[in-house]
Amino acid sequence: MIEIGDGLINGVTGEMMLDHIRYNPRGDSYDNEESDDTNIAGVDAAGNATGCGGGQDSTDMPITTCEGYELVSNIDLSMLGTGWRPIQDDFVATLDGNGNTISNLTINGTVTDDSDEILGFFTSIGDGGIVRNLTIAEVKITGTATSSNSRTGSLAGELKRNGEIDGVGIINTLSTSVSINVASLVGGLVGSNKFGIITNSYATVAVNSSGDRDAGGLVGYSKGSIMNSYATGAVNSSGNGDIGGLVGESALSITNSYATGAVIGARTVGGLVGYSSLSITNSYATGPVIGTRDVGGLIGSSYGSSSSITNSYATGSVIGTRNVGGLVGYFYNDDDGDSGITNSYATGVVNGSEGDIGGLVGYLDEGNIMNSYTTGSTVSGTSNVGGFIGYSGDTIITNNFVHNSYAGDRLVGNIETDPVGVSEMDLIGLTLLDTGWSGNDWAFETDKFPTLKSNAGTYPILCGQDGDHNEDGVIDWIAPPIDCPSP
Repeated sequence: MIEIGDGLINGVTGEMMLDHIRYNPRGDSYDNEESDDTNIAGVDAAGNATGCGGGQDSTDMPITTCEGYELVSNIDLSMLGTGWRPIQDDFVATLDGNGNTISNLTINGTVTDDSDEILGFFTSIGDGGIVRNLTIAEVKITGTATSSNSRTGSLAGELKRNGEIDGVGIINTLSTSVSINVASLVGGLVGSNKFGIITNSYATVAVNSSGDRDAGGLVGYSKGSIMNSYATGAVNSSGNGDIGGLVGESALSITNSYATGAVIGARTVGGLVGYSSLSITNSYATGPVIGTRDVGGLIGSSYGSSSSITNSYATGSVIGTRNVGGLVGYFYNDDDGDSGITNSYATGVVNGSEGDIGGLVGYLDEGNIMNSYTTGSTVSGTSNVGGFIGYSGDTIITNNFVHNSYAGDRLVGNIETDPVGVSEMDLIGLTLLDTGWSGNDWAFETDKFPTLKSNAGTYPILCGQDGDHNEDGVIDWIAPPIDCPSP
């Protein structure tokens, strides 16, 4: 909703607004290439109203300066002809899209050195920069990258510390295939997230990477938090980076998020995340996954003392060579506590051409698994094949290592005596409540395998995956089958 006097410049539209953003990424003046006019009272030097001053802040103090921009209409970039030239300086202001769309973003770039290593609508969103309530539609980014530090994303090549993205969607609706196709750290929304925050955002673009860098449907590399976000586009890499349907490599938490696109890569490939070293919570992946080593329906490789998977699942088929799992290809957590894999499951077909193939985990180096299951009836490989775990390096497997868990076939491929878990009769009935499975996390129905549920009672989806927004332009999570509110 457009508000007058809220500190955001709204007195210009279209290409002129983009010029102001380009030439003043601080958002504190009404600026373009030809002038440098500082706005104090809500008008520029020529007396044009901008709408940014005159209101009151949250403490009822008068707003006397500008701090960013807000769109008052849609913007079509096809008028540029030669394609979009990324905004070069760190964007450290606020850009509120107010539910509007910037369409036909086309970037053709060659990344050769550190001076032009980042591609996107913005090259980077910097400290304190905020982009919210915006859709970017019909995206096509192509190019080559010889710089080892190159980063590419539809909205920004890089999201820096304390930068925020909230309620931003990247969509393609054309019948022809359009994609991000560069040898770079590449994501459908952002190439690299370095200590920024991404919430309530999504991307439906196809992502293709031809280099040995991380690639993800939403973010290529993330060292910042991601919440309430998703990606539906296919992710395909011909290189050796970490590849994921949502994030290529994640070094911080991912919560309430999902991916549905097919994912194809080499080593370390996952339906949601290629490589994870922290927590994945209340998240899922449904697309098929194909790779070589460390390939999982949810995560290719999860490694670290803080790595964990909670209340999450994968349903897509998984194909690889070694360390292949329906949920995780390779898992390691040396924490002596309860962290590990909890309240999670996998139901997809798992096939490995070599060994260490499991319905839930391909290679379990170390870690706990609790209250989890896999149907396990379609797991195949040449050696160390288990309906639950292909290979376990933990010798205390019978000591609550696998607790209250179930697989529909031999539990562990390299262990002659399987640990005792719950029975299928327990799993498809209501007696699991007596064995430690929580009714707060699981929905139980007679004659059906249990499913995960959110605190609202059903597993959440993002309102806005079909383009709908709330009246305030913000995309929210809802519990299906409730319809999204009308725009």
